[in-house]
Amino acid sequence: MEVAERALRTLVDNPESIQIKGISKAEPVFGKEYVNSHEKAALSMHLMKYGQKLMEETDYLQKPGREADGTREQLTRQLDAMTTLRTLIAYEDRTEAKSEKGKTAKPFNGWKVKIDFEAKTLQGK
Repeated sequence: MEVAERALRTLVDNPESIQIKGISKAEPVFGKEYVNSHEKAALSMHLMKYGQKLMEETDYLQKPGREADGTREQLTRQLDAMTTLRTLIAYEDRTEAKSEKGKTAKPFNGWKVKIDFEAKTLQGK
């Protein structure tokens, strides 16, 4: 778990502000499927709810002057997360189509853990 925490600290903008809420048990990874279909569905639902909340808070992006409160950063992070999720789904679709032809087993590739955390941006938001 210590390795996962150190890796997380290298990925966030403000590692000193990280508050870890929970860490899952280690799970095996086979092939390149680091995020399974259940995790993708849960992430998609969370991002949709978060996006809806942002839209309501900004009156569907109609309220002027929202840059100062970090809304632009929040929208950018949410859009980046959705783009990453779509890429994961598209990659899985391509690899499933290829593997159906050959039907080869995916090799063991390592372990993964999920870390629930909160962190502040460099601006302290």
